[in-house]
Amino acid sequence: IINECVELEDIDLSNNLIEQLGNGNFNSNKKIKYLNISENRLKTFSLDIINECVELEDIDLSNNLIEQLGNGNFNSNKKIYSLDISGNRLKNFKFDLIKDCANLENLNLSDNLIKEFEYGAFIRNRMLSTLDISGNRLKNFQFDLIKDCNLNLSDNLIEEFEYGTFIQNKIFFHLYLKIYTEKEIGFARLTRIIPLTV
Repeated sequence: IINECVELEDIDLSNNLIEQLGNGNFNSNKKIKYLNISENRLKTFSLDIINECVELEDIDLSNNLIEQLGNGNFNSNKKIYSLDISGNRLKNFKFDLIKDCANLENLNLSDNLIKEFEYGAFIRNRMLSTLDISGNRLKNFQFDLIKDCNLNLSDNLIEEFEYGTFIQNKIFFHLYLKIYTEKEIGFARLTRIIPLTV
């Protein structure tokens, strides 16, 4: 329908009943900067459909039924600064999908079913300033995955952190926690935090 609209920069398909998108859907729309497919019924999202959209800056896939992200990664979309995949059914998220997104500032993975992340995940996302992974099923979190960002870990299943957890994170501008026991939390070498909400 829109593959002839080669000058399109904003596409908003939110609040529909879309269940699937075919391969190559947006690849003729190479100038897209903003793509909103939130509030639909997508169960999967194939990354092939945006791999030619090199100008993409903002992607909103929130509040669908997405269980997995398939066929590719976001690494051809190097200008992305905001990625929202909240309110879906993801059980895991592989950070290799975004490892070359050097401009990524905001990542929202809240309200999914994520249980854990791989070690070393954020090493290439140095611009990341806001990470929301609240409302998942995390039982622990490795803080050496990130540096100096606003972090929301509330409403997970976290009971405790190991002593020395924050050794790589000298500054957190905001840290939101809600833990499920009164076990000790170790804040080793954390020199500045503005503010801490527990």
